[in-house]
Amino acid sequence: MPNRKHANQKKQVAIAFPAMTHYERAFRGVLDYGREHGGWTFMASPEAFTTPVQWLSGWPGDGAIVMLTSAEDTKAARRLKLPMVNLTGILPTTPIPRVTVDNRAVGRLAVEHLADCGFSRFAFYGLRDIWYSQLRLEGFRAATAAMGGACHVYEAPSPLIARRAWQGETDKLDRWLKALPKPVGLLAVTDHRARMVVDTCLRLGLTVPDDVAVVGVDNDEMTCSWTDPPLSSVDCNSYQIGRHAAALLDQLMQGDQLPQRELHIQPREVVQRRSSDVAAVEDPYVARAAKYVRDHISEAFGVEALVDHVNVSRRWLEQSFAKSLHCTPHEYICRMRVQAAKQMLAGPQKLTMRDIAEACGFHDARRFRLVFQRLENMPPGQYRKRARVPGSEDRGSRVEGR
Repeated sequence: MPNRKHANQKKQVAIAFPAMTHYERAFRGVLDYGREHGGWTFMASPEAFTTPVQWLSGWPGDGAIVMLTSAEDTKAARRLKLPMVNLTGILPTTPIPRVTVDNRAVGRLAVEHLADCGFSRFAFYGLRDIWYSQLRLEGFRAATAAMGGACHVYEAPSPLIARRAWQGETDKLDRWLKALPKPVGLLAVTDHRARMVVDTCLRLGLTVPDDVAVVGVDNDEMTCSWTDPPLSSVDCNSYQIGRHAAALLDQLMQGDQLPQRELHIQPREVVQRRSSDVAAVEDPYVARAAKYVRDHISEAFGVEALVDHVNVSRRWLEQSFAKSLHCTPHEYICRMRVQAAKQMLAGPQKLTMRDIAEACGFHDARRFRLVFQRLENMPPGQYRKRARVPGSEDRGSRVEGR
């Protein structure tokens, strides 16, 4: 039963998940909710990256947000008479309510992004026996099938399940990447696995993103910026996951008897960086024109510059872009300028709209705002607020019975 306290006593909540990397955003969501609803106090192990569920046995607090990663964790959770919410989708079932990203949507979102880059061949690098990886693969496969694209899959054994020599798994990844038809758009199940793919490609002499465009999951800023080239990644909306988990825990701590449910939070977007900043097209003239756009994005040029660069007629280039990228050269230029602007708007520097417009090749700030609004359905100022304030634009959630 919940540990009921006097009305003026603050609830004490255990944070039994890593308050580091992308989990920090989930923690901020929990923290903000707790401050807004009675000023919760928080407990975590001072020596460990996370608090094992078993460690909560006998703890006199009010509730906990945990990560169940093994059968032992599951058994311990069943034994504890403590309101808890699970934040991980490693296991297919959970004895307590769970809040995670919609993992199938993660796979779909990655395919949509890679298809927008022009890819018709797709690859998925996942983990066997990890439930969230299976769900991401399901979404990835369904999206590629809907587009009529080819899908290649490699699943490595998870170190959580099996302990094997590292070099043997590295050799298997080498062989798989070499055998993939190129160019190919690849989703890795996490940012850390995506970084492994990028490092392996460079060691094998494969170019990222031209041969293999790579997208990870979690938008872990440190991992994404550490990777060379910087890593594109699916932002899982971790802040909202934390807030929803805290809200659900609050209900449990108040004594509400909830059925076991899965709360799925929609991922926010693919944050594009250089690892997928490419137009994958078979036509060499379109490929040259697209590369010119990316290489000269800060300059104010138009379609005539592309015509001169590839030495073809404007009509021929228009038709070739429509066939390869399903847009006009002008529209492609606008998309790339807006994409560059989005990265600057989400960055740490508070640049003026005029500075961003100039850096992205727009003639003036007014033209920048008009094009951005048309392509993103919001003004650039709103996008900056959305990108910088965690969870300010929640894309929604979905509750599913288990």
